[in-house]
Amino acid sequence: MDLPYDGAKVTAATKLDIDHMVPLNEAWQSGAFKWDAATRTRYANDLGYKHSLVAVTAHANRSKGDKEPQAWMPAKSTCWYVTRWTVVKWRWHLNINPAEKNYLADKARQPAVGPRSPPRSGRTSATRRRRRRRPAAPTTAPPGTRSRATPPR
Repeated sequence: MDLPYDGAKVTAATKLDIDHMVPLNEAWQSGAFKWDAATRTRYANDLGYKHSLVAVTAHANRSKGDKEPQAWMPAKSTCWYVTRWTVVKWRWHLNINPAEKNYLADKARQPAVGPRSPPRSGRTSATRRRRRRRPAAPTTAPPGTRSRATPPR
């Protein structure tokens, strides 16, 4: 398995740490201090969004600590990290301070660097172009999803 922060290849689960995408201390400073104990426990063990908890190497987890993105970014997958960080903050109604917001916005505007993913088997560039021309998806939320107004459970 290739890990998202450093691209390390790990074959044994015992070699992994589980990292909170938005560290517990950062969540606390961003508004979790207002939550009751049950909500804090749900956040700490959030399996409702697959990127809230991330399998990483111990080295990557220790180097990240409880830092915000402007103080620590993974060596690999910067765009992935910025997106997931923002989604977790949004999902849990956590505040983003001005320096964090500016940094995330700057990173989001930067073009992706690195090799592009190869097309899935059976798809040519013509089918990908055709797919882009299809009408946009409906604006209503799919069944079973939460709106922003409903905190995760």
